[in-house]
Amino acid sequence: MRRCILHFGTKKTGSTSIQESLFQAMLLPDVHYVHAGRANSSLPLQVVFIESTSQSHGLLNTGLAAAEIDAMKTPYLDSMNAHFDTTDASTFVLSAECLPALNSEELQNLKSWLLSHVNHIEAVGYVRDAKGSMESAFQQRMKAGGCRELNLRSLYPKYEQRLRGFIDVFGAENTKIWRFDPKALHNGCVVQDFCFRTGIEFSPADVVRVNEGLSRDAVALLFACWRATGAGRPARSERKDNFLLSSKLRELTGEKLRLSSDFVAPVLEEFASDLRWIEALVGAEMSGLGPVHDTDVTAESDLFRVSLESMAWLQAQLEREAISGSPSLISHEQMGELALMLRNKLIAERDQKKAERRRRLAA
Repeated sequence: MRRCILHFGTKKTGSTSIQESLFQAMLLPDVHYVHAGRANSSLPLQVVFIESTSQSHGLLNTGLAAAEIDAMKTPYLDSMNAHFDTTDASTFVLSAECLPALNSEELQNLKSWLLSHVNHIEAVGYVRDAKGSMESAFQQRMKAGGCRELNLRSLYPKYEQRLRGFIDVFGAENTKIWRFDPKALHNGCVVQDFCFRTGIEFSPADVVRVNEGLSRDAVALLFACWRATGAGRPARSERKDNFLLSSKLRELTGEKLRLSSDFVAPVLEEFASDLRWIEALVGAEMSGLGPVHDTDVTAESDLFRVSLESMAWLQAQLEREAISGSPSLISHEQMGELALMLRNKLIAERDQKKAERRRRLAA
């Protein structure tokens, strides 16, 4: 019997590590990782199965025209078909972070396509607790840019809306949703835990660890920067520029962003029925509420402050004289202007390197 493990990778649950590890590893002969040239199959699956490109944030973010997207469908589908047609493996793994965004009809079309190649499908994935999901969602928005307010309600994960389709289409008996708890993972590793749960033999030596997290100060500087720009949702080219800044800010160490439980609790109360739905599925408490810490974000204004060390680091990147005394002496607007200056500097350095490469190639 041939089976397909369909992994719906939700944000900040180790999906990139799972994808890159299985994509790069030499798996056993009876296990095959399906892809169309990249570890995360979100773009290929959206191109092939999403009915309306105008409704897909993922496809809109590519900046491609509808005609260009249509032209990609056949090559992507042929590439993925070849993985099933040219191997005798009994287990296939297909992973994409876009899957929770597909509606029931699109999931049904995906299921029909998979069943033309395999006998059985298991839809599996991890979910973070509500508070952790909200913290991750805010951080993700900060990386891309364009987010200028801390709207807690918009950060709530809406579990049933995102996951009900898997149960309806693949059946409750074939859908496994696991609570993402780093302390409870097999050998403390999400890749090994995934393989253990799905019955895939995998060498720990082949694990690819991907850490895309940002410190609290890094998130605060991004927040200040996007407020300073006054811009709305960024275009594709601007997002690439924005990621330059968020990547650079990974150099800042320190506390991770944590939202205060007291700050989050009213939102969770509003979505209490949804929270009970996911708790019944995973068999565990999913609010994520806990003790309040001094460094927790209790209001949007808490993001207007960063440490003296982080401000000194920022000014050093700009070759400016380091500040002395309390960082509270610098206004949020000044923080944003300095972060924006660093973004522009990084863009200029990148463009200069590109121009130099073009000159060398033309010589």
